[in-house]
Amino acid sequence: MKPLNYSETIEQQIHIPLPPDFNYELNLDYLSREKNESLYTIHEKKIRRIIQVEQVDTLIEISYHPDHFLICIFLQNTRPTQLEERLKIINYIYDWFDLHRDLTQFYSLAQKDSVLKQSVSKFYGLRLIGIPDLFEALAWGIIGQQINLSFAYTLKRRLIEAYGESIDYEGVKYWSFPKPDLIASLAASDLTSLQLSQKKGDYLIGIAQLIASKKLSKEKLLAMDNFAASEKTLTDLYGIGPWTANYVLMRCLRYPEAFPVTDVGLLRAIQFSQSLEQKPTKEVVLNYAKAWKNWESYATFYLWRLLY
Repeated sequence: MKPLNYSETIEQQIHIPLPPDFNYELNLDYLSREKNESLYTIHEKKIRRIIQVEQVDTLIEISYHPDHFLICIFLQNTRPTQLEERLKIINYIYDWFDLHRDLTQFYSLAQKDSVLKQSVSKFYGLRLIGIPDLFEALAWGIIGQQINLSFAYTLKRRLIEAYGESIDYEGVKYWSFPKPDLIASLAASDLTSLQLSQKKGDYLIGIAQLIASKKLSKEKLLAMDNFAASEKTLTDLYGIGPWTANYVLMRCLRYPEAFPVTDVGLLRAIQFSQSLEQKPTKEVVLNYAKAWKNWESYATFYLWRLLY
């Protein structure tokens, strides 16, 4: 799928075509659910956020056109001068909304599945919104370990406002996620002052150092082209267990079989969808998931959406 009016990448505006089953309102509603989100704003059905390309921050505004494409506008004179850089921004947006994915097979199986049919009926047209940047995905997974979602967003905001960079536009400050090179240079005490635990501070700094030194990268993980190998590489990292690894495999590396099987939210969503008296066991979840083979990540995301 190529962008519409490809020549427009030379100007201030980019048009990105959408799959027929993409529902902008549902995806916007998902992005709007957390009022403490610090990496983008939504106003009058337009999304504004910074996208980092080659360590340079670009402020964009995304809106929907009735002819079923996205309009992306560069703001505050941040349009990259090189066509290659603008193409990377297009690729980021494709990845963020998972626009390359053909969901025909998923919807076909889900509409017949007792666990999934409620969620796909309610949210048909929703995409698995991703986290294209590896460091951001790993950091968010670490921050969210063993705490409630509300506090996780508070910690993320503190980290971003302490160590991220910002662009001021029309009286609003837009933030980018901290770069790994900067986090790599910190001491754990810098992060515990934000109320991150000592362990999480150590985990974040260790991951940042690996990425800053290029020992770990999204490109290297994708080059493996093997789910099991990528999962093992991640779980071998200090502070990354199976849940965090599968979260990153799901939302950053885009493996469709990624499956945080013991996730509390997933268990609660299945309990809700099946009207169970108590949360299902891991064995029960794995039995349900036999019907979701190679679509476990989308099944998880749609079930999460029943709750969040």
